[in-house]
Amino acid sequence: MSESSPYADAIAASNLLSHLYLTPVLVELVRGGVPDHLNHGPLHASDLAKRAGLNELSLTRALRALAACGAFQEVSPGVFANNSVSELFCDRPGSGLALYLCQKWHILRPGWKLLYE
Repeated sequence: MSESSPYADAIAASNLLSHLYLTPVLVELVRGGVPDHLNHGPLHASDLAKRAGLNELSLTRALRALAACGAFQEVSPGVFANNSVSELFCDRPGSGLALYLCQKWHILRPGWKLLYE
């Protein structure tokens, strides 16, 4: 039996942020505050969609896709919760968001420059 790396959650989060299809999905969920809303406990997709301002069916599909890849968990049909990976995307000190932005600065910076032109 192999031991889990202490960095396994950060590696999983980084892999999600590098995924061609899942990164935009994850970014929209973070923009809607989904990880933060789930910080207080599991929520049904309908309640979560209202709080985050997202479409319920799209949110459910997105959370199921991300749960299959190791972020979030579906604790019962249509009810989702954070797990150790999705908690890294909460808006708080020590989250994975700041690290991601620092790592991707050289990629993101040229696009941001266009906002000021």
